[in-house]
Amino acid sequence: MDMIVCCPCPNCGEGQVGYRLCANRETVVLLCDNCALVWMHPNKVDADHARDPLNPDFARQHPQVELRTSRWANEKEIQGWGWGVYVVKPGDLLRPPEDGDPPFPVDNNS
Repeated sequence: MDMIVCCPCPNCGEGQVGYRLCANRETVVLLCDNCALVWMHPNKVDADHARDPLNPDFARQHPQVELRTSRWANEKEIQGWGWGVYVVKPGDLLRPPEDGDPPFPVDNNS
């Protein structure tokens, strides 16, 4: 299954952060496909909120995040976890103007 990408990794700068369905088949987290750090919510994917899933403290605090037999989540699973609003679809980044206005502010005084 292909990874649904959330964003580039703010930690390593090399990988992509994607939605990962944990081994319990209920919990979804965000995981970098390069450095393997985890984030617990899509609106907190930054260096300050990165967590190492191999850290014993993390494992104690988040026992539901078991990644050994996890897999990339599909869109339905992401929706079911309540994060569907965070999934960017083609066309979401640039929508046509609603009433003929340009898609960006125009300064007519310059």
